[in-house]
Formats: sequence, C-alpha cells, structure tokens
Amino acid sequence: MALIGTSVTLDGSNSSAANNKTLSYRWTLTSTPYGSMAALSSATDPTPTFTADVAGTYAAKLVVSDGTTDSAPAFAKVTAVAASTAPVADAGTNQLVANGAVVTLDGSGSSDPGNLALTYTWLLLSKPPGSAATLSSAIVAKPTFTADVPGTYVASLVVTVGTAKSATVSVAVTSNATPVAVAGADQAVKKGAVVILDGSASTDANNDTLTYRWELLKRPFDSVTVLSSSTAAKPSFTADVSGDYAITLVVNDGTIDSDMVMVKVTATAN
Repeated sequence: MALIGTSVTLDGSNSSAANNKTLSYRWTLTSTPYGSMAALSSATDPTPTFTADVAGTYAAKLVVSDGTTDSAPAFAKVTAVAASTAPVADAGTNQLVANGAVVTLDGSGSSDPGNLALTYTWLLLSKPPGSAATLSSAIVAKPTFTADVPGTYVASLVVTVGTAKSATVSVAVTSNATPVAVAGADQAVKKGAVVILDGSASTDANNDTLTYRWELLKRPFDSVTVLSSSTAAKPSFTADVSGDYAITLVVNDGTIDSDMVMVKVTATAN
C-alpha cells in the first residue's frame, strides 16, 4: 500500500538462475488506475520506480532471462490511497538521566491511521549552555545523544507519511549531576564549646534544592553529646568531653546522594 503522490519501488533483485548466469530484467506496468500517467523509471533495472499519482491499484509484471531462457512472469500489485488523517507523532516520555549518560529517544510509539510506513524527523531544540550534544541520526525511530552537561535537553519529533505531516511533539531529558557535599573545615575548640557545623557551601550543578544528612560518627569516650539536627544546613553540638569528634555529611538533590564527606572537631581542656 502507498499514499497518492509517493514513489513506489518495485524489487526483482531476489530473482535467480540455477546456473548462476547473469539475469536481464523486463518489467511492464500492466495496468494503472483510470487517469494515471504513471510510468516505470526503467524497464530493465532490477528495482525500477514509479509514482502512484492516482488512487487505485497498479499492477506490474516481471520476466527475467538468463540469456537463453525466459522465466515465467511474476506479478506485483500496489494499491495507492489518499491520506485521510495525518499520522500521530509520539516522542516518548520525559527522562531523568545521570550526567554523561547516553540517552535513547523513542519515537516508535508514533502511528499512522492507515498503518503506512512513517518517516521520522527529530530535532534537538535546546540543550544546556556548553553542551556539544548532537543526535546520532535525525531520521530513525530511536536516535541517541550523550547528555554531556547537566541540565535539560529538549528534542522535537515530526512524522510524515507521503505529504501528510503530524503535529510537532517534544520530549525533555534532564541530565542530573551528582551533588557535592561540603562539610566545612576541621575545627579546634575548647571543651564545653558549642560547635556549629556548616554544610551551606554544598552545591548542585542543576541548582536543585539540597537536603542534608549529618551523622555524629565518632565522639570521645563518656561524651553524651548529640547533634541539634541531622537535617539542617548548620547543625550544632556541644563538645562536652575533650577529644576528637568526627561528623559526616551527605547531601541529596532529590534523586542522587553525594559522596560522603567528613569534618573533624578536636576539643581540648581549658
């Protein structure tokens, strides 16, 4: 089946001779719909074409010869129809990926009411500043690109069948960088001092809001101190016993944890 106005390719290339002799081809367009001006691009090519210019059925005949003997005729029929409804593009769902990941876009959910073959046209509409990302192909159902910079990438898709074109649809891909936890510098304080920790210098390349997860990993023997909060940017604790305190920090951007970092506080007696 083909759409009116599209080029149709006939294919006799699978024809063969038992003696492996070179074949010659003889195509004939035996019937066309009323009013059609269709003509074969070649009568002797293995894969000639013609334009289905009118709705209806086109019939072609092929005879091959090995130079001595003609084959029995083989026949092909092509029905040309009008595009009653435009195809529908489907660019897939939005994606969240790790920075540096190879992203596969998916337009395979696109469809045509007449179940005709689709032509794909992808475009990378926008990408984060500094990105060198390019599509592996603009005309396949599932192109890829590398999310080389944190941020949001937007791709658009249009599918066509003959001259019928879908509406443009788009899909967003967000490249999520791993946040970086910063727990501040090591501190030396006097016994009994209130120590303020500071994770506010922690960063996220996507500018996502960070949550904090502090843990008092180590404290001197006999210490009963606790953190004022395990989730604040700047929690505190009292260095109630002389010795070393080790505190860890992990930040999260809503999806990914940072690497764990540690800060050390040493308390000395007055």
